[in-house]
Amino acid sequence: MSDSPLFFQLQVFTGCRDSGQVTDAVRASGISAAVYASVTDPLGIGVMVACRDADEILDRVAPMFRTEVFQKLQPAPSYTMTGRTYLVGYEKDVEETLIRRPLERLLRPSLNWAVWYPLRRSGSFERISADEQRAAMREHGAAGAEFARDGKAHDIRLACHGLDANDNDFVIGIVGPELAPLSSLVERMRKTVQTSMYIDKIGPFFTGRVLWQAAS
Repeated sequence: MSDSPLFFQLQVFTGCRDSGQVTDAVRASGISAAVYASVTDPLGIGVMVACRDADEILDRVAPMFRTEVFQKLQPAPSYTMTGRTYLVGYEKDVEETLIRRPLERLLRPSLNWAVWYPLRRSGSFERISADEQRAAMREHGAAGAEFARDGKAHDIRLACHGLDANDNDFVIGIVGPELAPLSSLVERMRKTVQTSMYIDKIGPFFTGRVLWQAAS
C-alpha cells in the first residue's frame, strides 16, 4: 500500500488548429493524462497530467511540453494548476483515496466533461472551532455526494499549498458525462457555508470536453 500522493498538473494553450497533433504527442509520452477542448476558447486546449511523483513533472511532463507540437501553441499560464492528492485523516483505504479513485475519475471514458478551478480559503476558516469546520465541510460534501449518487458529477480534490503561484490552497476538478450538472454543482456549492463565508477566491475556471484520455 502506498501513502505517496499523485501530482496533477493542468497546462492550457490557445492557437490550436490541429488537436490531433496534441493528442498524438500526449499519447506518445506514455503519461497518464486527459486532453480537453476548451468550451470558452475555440482554439483552446488543456492537458491534465497525473504523475506518481513530483520528479515526473520535470523529467517527463516538461520535456513533452517543450516538443515542437506545443511550441507552435500559445501558453495560457493563468490557467496553470498544480496539486497533489491528500488525506483528510479518516480514510479506510489510503491507496484508493490517493491513487486509484482520482486516476479512475480523470481517465474514465464516460466522464468526458470537466471543470477545473483553484480556490483559496480565508484565514477566518482556521480560526473557527474544529466542530464548526467539520460541519461546514459536511454540508459542502453532502452537496457533492448528491450529484455523485446520481452519476451526474464526481470530484477530484487536490491540495496545492506551496505549489501554486497565486497562493491557492486547493485545485478542484468536477467531472461528469454532461456539462450542465457540473455547472449546477458549482452553483450549489456557492450556497454552502464553506464557500459563501470562508473562501477568499475561486477560479479561473477551465471547462472542457475530453478529446483523449489514457493511463500509462
